[in-house]
Amino acid sequence: TVGSTPAAAQGVREHEVRIEFVTPYQGKVGLRDNENSILREHRAEQGNLVVPLPNGLYEVTAEDGGAVEFRKGGRFRVHGDKLHVQL
Repeated sequence: TVGSTPAAAQGVREHEVRIEFVTPYQGKVGLRDNENSILREHRAEQGNLVVPLPNGLYEVTAEDGGAVEFRKGGRFRVHGDKLHVQL
């Protein structure tokens, strides 16, 4: 389901991730896991997205259509600590 993290339900340690949208884009984004499932949706114009995530690889994608090139292709890695990502 959108907005839930299955890892939390399994007792996996999560880390606070702050995603800052520095690429000019105003619209809905999807936070996807390595299986391409949407974990959370967010409106970029509403500011930073702060979400707890377990270690892993993630991608932020534009969901309102159009070609948007986020920094680093929208991809980032969580590994062992808090993270501040600028996309």
